[in-house]
Amino acid sequence: MYKVSSLQVSSHRSELSETRLQYLKPYHGARLVEPLLGEVNPSRWTNVISDKQLYRRLLEAYILFQYSSCPVFQKELFLQDMVHGRTTFCSPLLVNTVLACATQACADIPDRTKFWLPRSLQYQFLAEAKRLLELESGTSARLTTLQAITLLNFTLNMNGMDEQ
Repeated sequence: MYKVSSLQVSSHRSELSETRLQYLKPYHGARLVEPLLGEVNPSRWTNVISDKQLYRRLLEAYILFQYSSCPVFQKELFLQDMVHGRTTFCSPLLVNTVLACATQACADIPDRTKFWLPRSLQYQFLAEAKRLLELESGTSARLTTLQAITLLNFTLNMNGMDEQ
């Protein structure tokens, strides 16, 4: 007969709990560590908000919770262009679309589920994205425009507004 000492059992339990520690922490408590987020300037990319803290929180929420569901762009290139003001992988249309999608995931946003209200942040970002998309109609499509349209479709489908 094989006997196991209580020391072996407690040692095994502590090893087990250390390997599964990440499963015991709530996902919504995670924070994104991205140095480029500290350098972003919202006024360059959107007319909807100018608060840098809110802008960063929305981008963080998007990357943490939404990006993996619909990764239509390479986020490092997007963030680098956003910080440096380049438009190869970033555009106002794409940024406003990303921020509209981000409002769904950011728990700090009041009335975030009421996307149909004109005062809601998501409504305002979607209206700005629609305005920018209309300005681009008739011109040859850029990469960021195609990415924004794909993400806009995803966001509207998530809201159940895919017919509008």
